[in-house]
Amino acid sequence: MVAKGWRILANILFVVEVIVLLVPSSIVCAVGMFFAAAFIARSPTNPSWYFVAACVVLLAYALCSLWWLVFKHRSISISDIPRVVWVGLGLGALAALVLCVPHVLSVASGSDTLAGNAEYILGFGVGPLIVLGTVLLVMRYGRRAPPNNSFKPTPLRGAA
Repeated sequence: MVAKGWRILANILFVVEVIVLLVPSSIVCAVGMFFAAAFIARSPTNPSWYFVAACVVLLAYALCSLWWLVFKHRSISISDIPRVVWVGLGLGALAALVLCVPHVLSVASGSDTLAGNAEYILGFGVGPLIVLGTVLLVMRYGRRAPPNNSFKPTPLRGAA
């Protein structure tokens, strides 16, 4: 009974974590895709907008891979994750580090405060990375034990 209560609490915390850390990043990525498409439509000869759109599409691919893992983590094991999803997760982890490091370094240099950058760091860098780590930990350690059916094999014929 206690284990069931902890499992329910862990599931609630997982859902809250996904809502607080992953949904804002997904919304910002969708808005970024919209603006990139709008700027390309406005100025189709400017190659810098194509670069911005390519970066946003890669981030969207990473977020889609993470969302896929969030929804499938109960029914698959870590070894069953397709390579396409692993590539997206790797791109997302790399992008998360690239997006949050300049803001962490600016806090370390004293040019800004951690409170001022905390929303940016959590939303664009560390937030999805925390969700990824949590999902992988849940997949690794949160599995239920297989049921004990106490199967007794039948003796072989002709065995003494």
